[in-house]
Amino acid sequence: MADEQIKKALYLYLDEAGNFNFNEHGSKYFIMTCTVMCRPFGNAHGKMLDIKYDCIELGIDLERFHASDDQQKTRDSIYRVLTEHPKDYRVYSVAILKSSLTKELRDPSRLYSSAFRLLCEYILQIDNPASYSNVIVITDALSSSTKRRYLTSPLKTHIKSLVRQQTYRTHYSTTPLLAT
Repeated sequence: MADEQIKKALYLYLDEAGNFNFNEHGSKYFIMTCTVMCRPFGNAHGKMLDIKYDCIELGIDLERFHASDDQQKTRDSIYRVLTEHPKDYRVYSVAILKSSLTKELRDPSRLYSSAFRLLCEYILQIDNPASYSNVIVITDALSSSTKRRYLTSPLKTHIKSLVRQQTYRTHYSTTPLLAT
């Protein structure tokens, strides 16, 4: 495809931390983070691919980059690329102290929906979706039907209302955008 035919696309990669358990055994916070990248991608993307393929060639079983699980050497390489190319991506997070939530917001679907809405409204004030041909939203793979039910409906509802005329797509993947 010729360069002039490639249109800008806004990529939002979402991941959450914490759980939907509100008793003393649950996480203290529910955190949603979004990595934002625009296509055409910057240099960090290619360097992340190099790290991924280096791991494969070294025999490291690497299903995905996941900072808490990867070997220290892999994490160091990833952080080095991120540090060297800060203009290639932006990262936003919303942290919610679960004990401060009303009973109504302790519903997993509402909690996820509220966190997603807050995060995306802020991001789309900075990155006007009208300047992109596509908005692509990618979340981690939804392993359980319960998690799928909590996440899919609010995600589609809010992204459709925020993006309006642009084409939007949602995908579920275990591989972050920087490492695809």
